[in-house]
Amino acid sequence: MKSTNLTSYLLIALFTFCGIQASLAQPGMYHETDIEFQSLFMDAIIAKTTGDTEKQIESLQEIIRRDKTEDAAYYELARVYQAQSNFELAQKNAQKACANNSTNQWYKLLLADIYESSKQYNKASGVYKELIQMGKDNEEVYHKLAYNQLMDKKPDAAISTLKAFESDSGINEETSRRIFDIYNKTGKKEKALQTLQALSDKYPEDVRLLNNLAAFMHDVGKREEANVVFQKVLKLDPTNSQASMALVKKDIKKSEAPNYLRSLSSVMQNMNIPLDNKIQELMPYLSHMNKNGETTSALVDISASLVELYPTNAKVYAVRGDVLFYSGDFKNAEKAYSKAISIDDRKYSLWDQWMLNLWELEEKQKLYDVSYDAVDLFPNQVHAFIFHAIALSLKEDTAEATALLYEAKLIAGKNEMLKTKVTVAETWINIPSLSKTEIKDKLKGFNLKTNTNSIFFEFVGDIYQVISENTKSKEFWAKAIELGGNESRLKKKIGA
Repeated sequence: MKSTNLTSYLLIALFTFCGIQASLAQPGMYHETDIEFQSLFMDAIIAKTTGDTEKQIESLQEIIRRDKTEDAAYYELARVYQAQSNFELAQKNAQKACANNSTNQWYKLLLADIYESSKQYNKASGVYKELIQMGKDNEEVYHKLAYNQLMDKKPDAAISTLKAFESDSGINEETSRRIFDIYNKTGKKEKALQTLQALSDKYPEDVRLLNNLAAFMHDVGKREEANVVFQKVLKLDPTNSQASMALVKKDIKKSEAPNYLRSLSSVMQNMNIPLDNKIQELMPYLSHMNKNGETTSALVDISASLVELYPTNAKVYAVRGDVLFYSGDFKNAEKAYSKAISIDDRKYSLWDQWMLNLWELEEKQKLYDVSYDAVDLFPNQVHAFIFHAIALSLKEDTAEATALLYEAKLIAGKNEMLKTKVTVAETWINIPSLSKTEIKDKLKGFNLKTNTNSIFFEFVGDIYQVISENTKSKEFWAKAIELGGNESRLKKKIGA
């Protein structure tokens, strides 16, 4: 685009220059001062195309010095200052351009934009109203006026502006969406609903608009009306996932999570609903799973049914693995993760969970093999290096493990959480060679507030045990159990 614009400007400059040269061939056409004045315009144009802002400003100011009514020069100066975010000078020059040529709509658009950029919303609104009165009746001007009225805390005025445009030009989606947003955000739910209804009435076969209408109806408590609209959607598009999901769930109540999950069986079995939609419905429960949670049994059953329905999809095995991991069934979780990665090995998060599961299973050799592959496939993943370092330490290769963690720390860069994890692993691996004072010093830098990975809490518990701070060690081991750590192994540590 830049080269195209530059070419255009150069062509304009060339034609202008040729015109000047032609005029010089006609004696008496121009005075010397006229030619010099035109040369200043040429200088400004060339400076603009070459990016010489200082020269451009100098040429434009000289033009104005010679003729204080030259509106085009004021306009160009205003644009230069606006680009520099010098809104005071931009405003001053745009105002003068408008004063010298009050009918030029481009000058007014620039002035309004400068007012808006400098948060003078009331003044911007005034200029946009002038443009509308001048016949600048395109949708963008109305939208800009409404935006500035909103920013000036005048939502009713913004609604009136948008409604005025609709009255003249008819209902369209963009304007209706803006009206809906204002009504919705100001608590006028019924008017917001009427706006969506009117838009849908104009485009009665647009299933996206119908779905939006039905979803909002549902949100404001008009569930029966919403279901009627969803049924209309399915008549137009029998495979529409949003409508299918809504109608299958219409009699399900979310008040009791386990019952709700079990009631989702029909949703999971409905092959018209995309798998991603089904997983999305489960995500709030998957992200808050724990071993003794009431939802765990239901999720185990649902994940099993998804595997049966989608036997070649890596996502269902990943979900199955997560459910089994957090239910404490590490052996079957390992099979699920292994299967998921055999189908699709490109997502590191799966590898991370697989390696964590192998740690919980105490599968030392397999952890070594899998982490080795993970480092090879994902050379920028800090966790891959940490897990391989742990696997090396289990083989009593502490020197190589420490070297790997040094690389991990370089990769972590300024990420404090990742650096903390590397330091935790490094301290854990090197416990035999560290004094209690050194360990205590390292513990001061541990901040695991946003960590959700059980292994690091287990390690910190182990480290506290070495310096005989048993209360703290038990707290960290208990947290590791809460996050899915091997309960039987960790409870032995707590008991000890």
